[in-house]
Amino acid sequence: MHKPSGIAIVERQLGPLIRWLTRRAPAPVATAALAVPNWTLAVVVPLVEGPALPRSFLSQFLRDRLADDEGILLVCGAEWAAGDVAGLQRLVGFMGLRACVLPAPEAGEALTALAVAAAAMPGTAWFLLADPATAGAAPGWRAALRAAAIQARTPSVVCPTLLYEDFSIRFAGAATFSALPVAPYAVVQRPLAGMPAALADDGAPRPAALGTLACCLLPRAALKVLCRARAGLSTAFGQETAAFLRLQAAGFGCLWVPRARVFAPEIAAPAIGVVGRLVDGWHLRAAHAAGEFAAAPHTGTEG
Repeated sequence: MHKPSGIAIVERQLGPLIRWLTRRAPAPVATAALAVPNWTLAVVVPLVEGPALPRSFLSQFLRDRLADDEGILLVCGAEWAAGDVAGLQRLVGFMGLRACVLPAPEAGEALTALAVAAAAMPGTAWFLLADPATAGAAPGWRAALRAAAIQARTPSVVCPTLLYEDFSIRFAGAATFSALPVAPYAVVQRPLAGMPAALADDGAPRPAALGTLACCLLPRAALKVLCRARAGLSTAFGQETAAFLRLQAAGFGCLWVPRARVFAPEIAAPAIGVVGRLVDGWHLRAAHAAGEFAAAPHTGTEG
């Protein structure tokens, strides 16, 4: 795809075709038949890659206990057979966690899993989307995110600092989006990415232009915007970038909480991800040029 002919295919065929197809409204997500408790805050874990039991993820809640109004919702995608779901239910019961397992074959990626969770939990006010590879660096990080969200002057998505396992930075607030005239068509620059964690100070929550879907706290009102963001985008980069640009355009704030630290290793993209990344970049550039990400006036805030 790095050959001129490959780039031309993206620009003249794949990009325009997929963008045309996604002009339609996203398919609605069916409400799950399983009865799910309505906690104030649900930790939504999208298990969409395959039936691997998330033991390490769940074990963090043994040392950093859930608050009385919090619970965990494990959304199992199409690759989870009935026996795998039953095994996960047994694990949750053995660990004594306040958690529910929700089979959702339509959940092929994180944003769809989040939409399924919202449909199944109509009384839940906050959703903490957490990749199953994440783990809090120290107890109290969820409480820090909740405090920042409550103190925000405008409805906001709240993100922690994300660290790789070697304590280098994956996400620390600062980010800028740029549309480009040539491939890869759209980029997000994160100046602190890969730098030592010491450079991410422990100050007060502060506005961030773009957040991260690997781990973020969202108000229910933000979910309709996110459902639209997933349309036509096949890569984590594309969906995450579109999600936060659309949230910003809809008037939502985005806050980064430096002292809330979470380990979040990044899974390498498959080979097909090169093509998907180019098509998503073309799609993002076209949406940006069409004014779909034009920011609505709102007051960014610190807690």
